[in-house]
Amino acid sequence: METEGALKSVFSLGSMGRNAMALFRSPGTLYGLMEKGGGYAAPLLYALVWHYVAAVITLVLSFVKPGPIPGGTTAQVVSFFLLPPVTVGAGFLFAAVFFVIWHLMGSPENYQTAYRVWALLAPLSVVSAVFRLVPYLSLAVSLYYLYLLVVSSVTVHGIRRSKAWTVWPLLMAGFVLAVVMAGVFGAMRGRWPDARAGMGQSPGFEMPRVPPPSPMPDEIQEKMEEPKAPAKK
Repeated sequence: METEGALKSVFSLGSMGRNAMALFRSPGTLYGLMEKGGGYAAPLLYALVWHYVAAVITLVLSFVKPGPIPGGTTAQVVSFFLLPPVTVGAGFLFAAVFFVIWHLMGSPENYQTAYRVWALLAPLSVVSAVFRLVPYLSLAVSLYYLYLLVVSSVTVHGIRRSKAWTVWPLLMAGFVLAVVMAGVFGAMRGRWPDARAGMGQSPGFEMPRVPPPSPMPDEIQEKMEEPKAPAKK
């Protein structure tokens, strides 16, 4: 990978393919070349283009291997145009979270650097779009994402490798545990009947039905309805 003059910026659209390959071959070198300042326009455009590439792949694969999608083809086309800008916008929020974590770890860098680190991870969205065809294979993308956060912590933020390898896996494990617990809670909640309908009963339990009282014979009912004679004084 050229380091002198051939590559003006790691966010150069003319070097997107080369930088994407470097993200897998030599991520430490790529993050070492990343400019820590210079504005938000270049990293934002870089991330937006990559997310549109991922959206194209997702749209094509949805026709190759169709699945149940609410809204059908119309929803797919709308999501193609809207999802990449929304994702890039959400990147500012992710960068804010990264910025806080890195500062708590001792980084002297500013928020703009955190956003640039996030934007440089955008090619992973393309890999994730392809791996989504195979169940659980996208987990490999999450693990490599974690590895790149460690690499950028050391290379860009000057954090000790041992600290980076301690903090980020713990945070990832906590996030995964929270997602799993939320899924388990949702599954358990779905198995219990609605409180208003079930009146607090356990599943499979029904209140015994009490048969209605049998009607009284006509003779007895007539006698009960006869007016009583006034009592004699």
